[in-house]
Amino acid sequence: QIVWISHSEKMSQSYESYIISSESIHDISKLSQYSREDQILYTLTQIKHINCIKIIAPLRWIISNLSSNNKFDTKDKNAEDQRTSLSVEAFIKENYNFASEAQKIRFTGEIFLNYQEFQEAQKFFERLYDLGEKANDFTVKQIALIKIGVIHNALGNISRSLEYFEKTTLKSGDWSFVNSNSLFNIGLIVQKQGNYLKALEIYEQSLNLAQKEQKLSQQAIVLQAIGNVYYEQENLPKASEYFEESLLIYRKIGDLKGIA
Repeated sequence: QIVWISHSEKMSQSYESYIISSESIHDISKLSQYSREDQILYTLTQIKHINCIKIIAPLRWIISNLSSNNKFDTKDKNAEDQRTSLSVEAFIKENYNFASEAQKIRFTGEIFLNYQEFQEAQKFFERLYDLGEKANDFTVKQIALIKIGVIHNALGNISRSLEYFEKTTLKSGDWSFVNSNSLFNIGLIVQKQGNYLKALEIYEQSLNLAQKEQKLSQQAIVLQAIGNVYYEQENLPKASEYFEESLLIYRKIGDLKGIA
């Protein structure tokens, strides 16, 4: 349980320092009965001036997974705009109550990961793995392993990162439970290890998912990564083919950084 402290005291825990403010806690006594995830998510609903885009934009895919009644269609531009403009309070009310225990733990871990609070994020994903282990839920365990691997990669622990990815279904090719970006991150790590064939295989699967998700920017990024692999292998014709395809998409979406 979180140790809730009054607004006059200095908050010492890292997750409290930026999530909890003196204005955000109205009835501390009622919160003590809830889990850490519920308390953190409740607190988020009380913060009125938080940058909701910073939290929600990187977690858009969670919206469709948390709610049993998905009201958002990624193909609908208006729905996309609506998603990014949702307040945290509305987001939680619409989706969090539908979430299972595993989804709540995962969601909280994603928030810490988004804020680059890697140690806190890892704690939640380790709990997620334990929950999946107890429930014998293959998908939950795989997601937890991937996220912990991503954390180690972000910290520069490449070998540790690969250890976690190797525990997943990396060899089976069954990636239906992850999004394109997560798979892309795995490809980057495998490429760093010099395993180009495996990296290409993973990038191709990431590209397929990006196409299914209709994410043009992600498609361009993955195509560029595939081109980089062929370039490192000195297969210039093949590299040029993928670079040109990536460039076309960057121009289409007006991504000047990608074009450069």
